[in-house]
Amino acid sequence: RLIRQDGPYQQVNASVRGGALNSVLYNISGGYYNEKGIIIGSDFERINARVNLDMFPTKRFQVSSSINVAGSNRNVSDRGTFFTDPIELSMRRAPDLQLYIVDPGTGAPSNQLYGEAAYDRRNPYAIATQFVNLENQFRTFGNVTGTFWVLPDVLSVKANYGIDYTDASQRQFTPANGNNNRTRPVRQQRQGNLTWFQDYYANYVQSFGRSEVQGLLAFSQQKSTNTALSFSGIGGPTDQPGGQFIGSAAQAQNWSGTEV
Repeated sequence: RLIRQDGPYQQVNASVRGGALNSVLYNISGGYYNEKGIIIGSDFERINARVNLDMFPTKRFQVSSSINVAGSNRNVSDRGTFFTDPIELSMRRAPDLQLYIVDPGTGAPSNQLYGEAAYDRRNPYAIATQFVNLENQFRTFGNVTGTFWVLPDVLSVKANYGIDYTDASQRQFTPANGNNNRTRPVRQQRQGNLTWFQDYYANYVQSFGRSEVQGLLAFSQQKSTNTALSFSGIGGPTDQPGGQFIGSAAQAQNWSGTEV
């Protein structure tokens, strides 16, 4: 019971649509979602919004656009490994061992009080409350399309431009009583992806009695850029939030970065 909690969630969605035909049509929607995990310290939060517009400057010209934005935060107490999964450890824990034990030196829940090699005796409560495994993600994508009818119902040209951007980061922190030498290792990594594209079309449709002639010319171009950064360090000054970031580490172990 010490490592588990109720998992309530909240969800709110709203949308507005309207406009006038052959003028401007709009559709705006958004949502919010929040959920508590069944393990203490775990939760998930997401917010998203979307805007669609259709504009008709003239009878032969139409402009459509769509924009989507979403962001999420996720705290993961369960790291999903054999040695650091609170649920796995609580199920394998001997019934004669206490679940909540305080480290005499720090006053915090002790993760290693029974020895570093005794993995089946690690404290699941300490892992759930002291370890940090935070994931953040932001994404926005959208496009703008313009269509012009050179000859109504016969010949039209279209141009479409779009973009898709994703930024994801993760931060992991192990408290002083969670590793062998109390060095408070911290790791942060970040990945980004940017994709843009452009499409051009010319479409021809003409009927001759029972026959129909169709023609399509198209050109498409797309480019993607990926970036990745990873930092790790040791020697944070405290287990409190101020010592859980790479900037507070006394010694940077390594970093790496790539761009494609």
